[in-house]
Amino acid sequence: MASTTEAQCPIRIGDPCSMCHPGASDPQTCGLVYLVMSDPELREELLRRWAVHEQEKNRASGDPADPSRAQHEAGTT
Repeated sequence: MASTTEAQCPIRIGDPCSMCHPGASDPQTCGLVYLVMSDPELREELLRRWAVHEQEKNRASGDPADPSRAQHEAGTT
């Protein structure tokens, strides 16, 4: 049995793709994603927000890969 995964929206971080842009069937066909990814400043801001989201997710899960947590536990902060 094949498993299906729900596409995530690369713009609304943490949300599934709701195909909110007319004509979109997934993030690859979304006009908004195209516009954001083709603009260097918007793309840089989106990547910064993704990094913050990943850090918060790692902190919430207690992931030891989070450098600030590892430093704190080692007493180096």
